[in-house]
Amino acid sequence: MISAFSSAHVLRSAHDFGIEQEESISESKTNSSCSVNKFCSSKISCCKICCGCSDSVSCKICCICSFCCGSIVSSTSFCSQIRKLRKQYNLPEMEMSYHMVFTGNPGTGKTTVARLVAEIYKELGLLSKGTLVETDRSGLVAGYIGQTALKVKEVIESAMGGVLFIDEAYSLSSNLGVNDFGGEAIDTLVKLMEDKRDDLVVIAAGYTEEMKGFLKANTGLVSRFNKFIEFQDYTNQELIEILNAMAEEAGFHLEEETVAIIQNYLETRSLEEVVSFGNARGIRNIFEKLVVNQANRIVEYEKLTLDQLSSITAEDAASWKRESKKPRKKTSTKPKVERSRTSTKEKVVEKPNKCLKKRAEIHKLQDA
Repeated sequence: MISAFSSAHVLRSAHDFGIEQEESISESKTNSSCSVNKFCSSKISCCKICCGCSDSVSCKICCICSFCCGSIVSSTSFCSQIRKLRKQYNLPEMEMSYHMVFTGNPGTGKTTVARLVAEIYKELGLLSKGTLVETDRSGLVAGYIGQTALKVKEVIESAMGGVLFIDEAYSLSSNLGVNDFGGEAIDTLVKLMEDKRDDLVVIAAGYTEEMKGFLKANTGLVSRFNKFIEFQDYTNQELIEILNAMAEEAGFHLEEETVAIIQNYLETRSLEEVVSFGNARGIRNIFEKLVVNQANRIVEYEKLTLDQLSSITAEDAASWKRESKKPRKKTSTKPKVERSRTSTKEKVVEKPNKCLKKRAEIHKLQDA
């Protein structure tokens, strides 16, 4: 399924991250007419710009049209077309870097877009395979001196011909100078990004503020990454559209009252709930719980109709809402170690006192 892109994806420049760079990328607007899980058919001219096709519905590249209209894919396509024309006239070809930085909160579609970019760049002839290799700090940093560089090289080799997506890339620079090998991983990565740029795209992803520190960890990082994209949080309406798209793809139908209950929940969330929700991931969790509630409700029906099997009712949503409102057990703020020590001492003190009292009573009876 293709997530909603709409206006949530904003091109940024290195200057927006507090980093000076000679060439910046101006903010651009995406095609807002495209909707969730739909191919963009509103502007066939955009498809011709991207890949020269005339069928925006079946074209693989056009599935991300709402993301690329006037954005990085169209500009990259221009470069690709000009390179082909220069090649026809035997003009020198210049190797270009297509590495990118994706910033934003979890569940905003960074991995999904990275996978689509890999496929698109293959169609444009920029990558030989169009595959996506995902990794993080654990996949790049080793525990002993000299092993980190080898580990990074292995990951790079496995990603050749496609996109290497480094999730939470800022964790590589979080402990620099404290007997940490993250710096070695960054140094090796910077060199290989330059050496392998003819058939490799590296996309580093993470929270916006943390990624600023990552880019400043090595002076060569900013010059390697020349495209910066911020993935803003989805609006409540976009989350509802994603929910409907998930249901449609899975063969379910959400009743209007069901959608209204979810909509009300989204609009009345506290700031803490919004932060921990996880955007599209949070909606996916809600949808899965709705499906479970529906199954629990209809499992004892004798004869199930197609409508009953495919409908998620307000009753299913109400059950989910009751479950989500159950109070969680509050944990004490006192350190567990201190509490256990105190309780142990009290028990140790109490037991001898009780024993002494009983013995004293026994001695009194014996004396009597």
